Amino acid sequence: GLPATTLAAIVDAEAAKRPDGSWNLMSRNPRSSAAGLGQFLSGTWIGMAQQPGNWLNDVARQKGWLDSNGRVAPAARGSLLALRYDATASINSIADYARSNIATIRRAGIRPGNDPQVLANMAYLGHHLGPGDAIRYLKGGLSESRAAHLLKAQVGSAQALEKINRTGDAAVAHRDWLNGYIARKIRPDRFAGLQQASTS
Repeated sequence: GLPATTLAAIVDAEAAKRPDGSWNLMSRNPRSSAAGLGQFLSGTWIGMAQQPGNWLNDVARQKGWLDSNGRVAPAARGSLLALRYDATASINSIADYARSNIATIRRAGIRPGNDPQVLANMAYLGHHLGPGDAIRYLKGGLSESRAAHLLKAQVGSAQALEKINRTGDAAVAHRDWLNGYIARKIRPDRFAGLQQASTS
């Protein structure tokens, strides 16, 4: 339900790169539990496995990783989380998460239209911030404390403090950093060949 170019732009923004420039399946953020091509946090990945109607939930059910209440069984957590390093699992889950986040953001009254670049930006905001923070970000901004926490997680404490001191406001510093990152990294146009290949 989403253009291949949008998914590729999200992966390109999230995954670490190998020396040859290719995406590193084993990407890991040392400052959080984020892992894989989509840099999914452990809690988000487990939540998706427990949510009916998406690819990861289907796999978890097929493998017997869910209990009778649809929750991930404790003994299955390691196997489930290891799937973040699988390209097919990551890409399908990026698509499911993006679709869900865009729908949630739209229900909150934010109507971006269907421009591919705007949709890609919104999908990435939902992926990066989670739907709740993405809505707050789009509707007026995050709180100072939340913005400071997120900026430190992304760039490290020292660089975050430098950016906050420069602007005098953590929310402004975080917005400046995130808007700049999105402008540089969320570029579906760079992957136009993928779209042609997926439709031919």
